[in-house]
Amino acid sequence: AANFNAYPFSLGVASGEPLPDSVVLWTRLAPDPLHGGGMPMARVEVGWEVARDRTFRDVVQRGTEIARPELAHSVHVDVKGLEPGREYFYRFRAGAETSQTGRTKTAPPAGAEVDRLRFALCGCSHYETGYFTAYRRIAEEQFDFIIHTGDYIYESRADGGRTEGRVRQHNGDEIYTLVDYRNRYALYRSDPDLGAAHRSAPFIVSFDDHEVENNYAGDADENGTPSEFFLLRRA
Repeated sequence: AANFNAYPFSLGVASGEPLPDSVVLWTRLAPDPLHGGGMPMARVEVGWEVARDRTFRDVVQRGTEIARPELAHSVHVDVKGLEPGREYFYRFRAGAETSQTGRTKTAPPAGAEVDRLRFALCGCSHYETGYFTAYRRIAEEQFDFIIHTGDYIYESRADGGRTEGRVRQHNGDEIYTLVDYRNRYALYRSDPDLGAAHRSAPFIVSFDDHEVENNYAGDADENGTPSEFFLLRRA
């Protein structure tokens, strides 16, 4: 049985890639999210369940997945066999701990006539230059799905007070290593408004440049780094 020295679902829950009969559920075990996650180098069993109601009295599917250290103890569950165009609720369990409850929704059947489809469009969310209150409003709307067009994170080092108008600070220097990127994602996911948006509806996501490095294209970055080195960072 897993024992944690802090709440392991600190980064919340999320869903995405909604299809008429399936959706992907996500969480990550991270009791110390800003410092590599704080998990031991061991596999941990994570239970999940999907229900038609928030109280989980009508559970339609449940199962277990393994959170592996090779994937920073993240879990992706591709839940199939769901009804099209339907709202569902989901949660995870690890040891004695239970995650927050997320809401998701499957897509309508292919070719179906739909009276109304409500979605949010968002992107370019720089942690230092503003608070994520728009994500809070997105969460309140309870959309059918949310499209994120990229620049989910920004890779730059902490401003350190050099620039007027920075309302909060990144954690650390510019990010290069896999652990650096995971810590930066954890910082963004620690924002309660972004977490609420993820709990509210499934995301359909793309990426832009800042998920790797400003203005990169293919195997070239903006600083003229030799491609064989930049490709290591991009990977």
